[in-house]
Amino acid sequence: MEMGNIFPAHRRNDRKRQAELRVYQAYADSPADGLALYSTVPPGGSEIDIIAWHVGHVRMAVGIKGGPYEQVNSVWQRVTDQGAEPLSAQASHAFDDGMKLHRYLKQHEAGHSPYVVTALALPDMPPGHAIERVCGQSIVVCGLDDLVDRIRNEAVARHTIHFPPTWEDARRESRLLTLGQPEPEPERPSAAPGGIADLLRERGVYIERVENLHLHLDGNAAADIPA
Repeated sequence: MEMGNIFPAHRRNDRKRQAELRVYQAYADSPADGLALYSTVPPGGSEIDIIAWHVGHVRMAVGIKGGPYEQVNSVWQRVTDQGAEPLSAQASHAFDDGMKLHRYLKQHEAGHSPYVVTALALPDMPPGHAIERVCGQSIVVCGLDDLVDRIRNEAVARHTIHFPPTWEDARRESRLLTLGQPEPEPERPSAAPGGIADLLRERGVYIERVENLHLHLDGNAAADIPA
């Protein structure tokens, strides 16, 4: 599948973005006919992890959540240091974002309604897990094997799309969504020893230069670095 933007270099070593990176790569490696954007914010909406136009089939807004999920008190949720993240709430949030995208595209389209189907990708859960059948509003798909095809096929099976996107739609709408958005920041080289630079980069800290054995950091994150 053709990717309309790249996964930013400065996010590749971010541990919180690894699920996004793997799903992005699944789309980039997919032979499916279409176009996809990574991490796009429609005007007036929230960030959508992947927006995909499967030419001749369906438009998709795909949210991505890494990590394992478990059933707690009959609720599927991911337990994190920041608290529990119920899957139903995440699927509802993904659906709301997809509808915002649908309304925005509709305002800029003439002659047809560019309907958006929403999905939630859980790359760290095993494919075919029962959790895939939990949420009705958004499609839930686990694992990375054939992820793109499975999301598309499930969307086509569930929804009647009267006006499937063409290549012209995909290119026009993707340009509309990326217009005015900042370019991804390039990863800056570091003059510090490799091991230190890698440790800092994992924590989102970039070294501008080394001068008289003092590190000049980009950002005030030194307090997060272990002594």
